[in-house]
Amino acid sequence: LVLREEMKKYGVEDKVIWFSEVGYPMRYRDSKYEYNDQKQAEFTLRLYGLAASHGVEHIQSFHVVDFSQDGDDASMWRIFGFFDNNGNVRKQGIALKTMIELMPKPKLLKTISDGKDDFYAYEFQGYKNNKVIMLWLANEKTYIENGIRKYVPEEKSEQKTINVYNKSVVLVDMYGKRNLLTSSQGKVTVHVSPSPVYVV
Repeated sequence: LVLREEMKKYGVEDKVIWFSEVGYPMRYRDSKYEYNDQKQAEFTLRLYGLAASHGVEHIQSFHVVDFSQDGDDASMWRIFGFFDNNGNVRKQGIALKTMIELMPKPKLLKTISDGKDDFYAYEFQGYKNNKVIMLWLANEKTYIENGIRKYVPEEKSEQKTINVYNKSVVLVDMYGKRNLLTSSQGKVTVHVSPSPVYVV
């Protein structure tokens, strides 16, 4: 939103926005942070969800496969990929595939919460015009170990009540696991954490 306001000042508010060379490496050379593959997947999905909710039209990920450079002894730590060097898919690859299957061309229908109290929830138009609500919590706690910032394994979580359109909806986790939910008076209660979930 801030970027859109800035664009208006210069008369270019109608131009499309691209995110170029973005991603979350589990390690990057001698960086002072470290993600595991679960946290990498969570951050990737949250990036795509935020981008879709604010009208970003293109995301160029960096890199799809881990990369190395000749003569670079630290290249083994540049772990960006949706796939490792052996072609094995990482959790972020599975998670993004799930999101694309649910919302191949996400169109924002409604912003439910745009980060208030660390809660994000957006309603999109999904596959075959299904309505898909994407939800997550942010701002997890971190700690320092041997000079490296890491995320605490005990994640924050809350129960959230969400308005839905049908009596029965499907809860889909970030890896595609599905559970049927039955609404009560047009509402369902969803366990929300830093791992994005979808109410379809």
